Amino acid sequence: MKKEAHIASIAISETPVKISTERYLKIDAQVRKKFKQDPKVIERVAEVAKQTSIRSHNTVTPFFLDEDQRLKGVEDIFTPANFCPSSPKRTQFWIDVAIPMAVDVAQKALDQWDKPKDQISHIIALSSTGSYQPGIEHIAIEKLGLSTDCQKVGIYGGGCTSGVCALRLARDAVLAGATGVLVIGAEISTVLYDPAAMDSSLLNAGPLFGDGAAAAIIAPEG
Repeated sequence: MKKEAHIASIAISETPVKISTERYLKIDAQVRKKFKQDPKVIERVAEVAKQTSIRSHNTVTPFFLDEDQRLKGVEDIFTPANFCPSSPKRTQFWIDVAIPMAVDVAQKALDQWDKPKDQISHIIALSSTGSYQPGIEHIAIEKLGLSTDCQKVGIYGGGCTSGVCALRLARDAVLAGATGVLVIGAEISTVLYDPAAMDSSLLNAGPLFGDGAAAAIIAPEG
């Protein structure tokens, strides 16, 4: 019998707050003006945003949000640091927000799957906006009560191809006999926000990427 791999469940985090692209650009312009950036730079960021046709962003970063929208327990690391927090501060922000969000969305994927947790034989975690060891894959096993015999893969800093790579690995694992592969992705793109940056890739990243997490279970049936 030919083996198959299916998406057995999928979940998306509801933690980030959705804001319009117009609001993102308004806040971004205000910050860049404080840095006395050339108005042409601000216009360029806005033009990139318009060309993407992206109409809204998901964010957890407080300074992009109104007071009543801000998430409880999420620190504003940018405003007190003149929008240039240190690398350790950025890393800690990612740890404090991305990891709990990843674990939460993984639990939702498991709940939707509605099969015994011991059928999760592999776990693959990915993020391009932060990393920490032990990684999301190790912490998820502990927090979710998964078997410590799970085969673990962490993909960090891999960029836009990470998600496809993770799903391909999950598919291959199932075709090779895995009973269930939990794939978790978590990104806090706004943790990389740098209004002083002039590099094209960093200028373009803001309008393109946001914050969020998702999880999927790849299994022989689904």
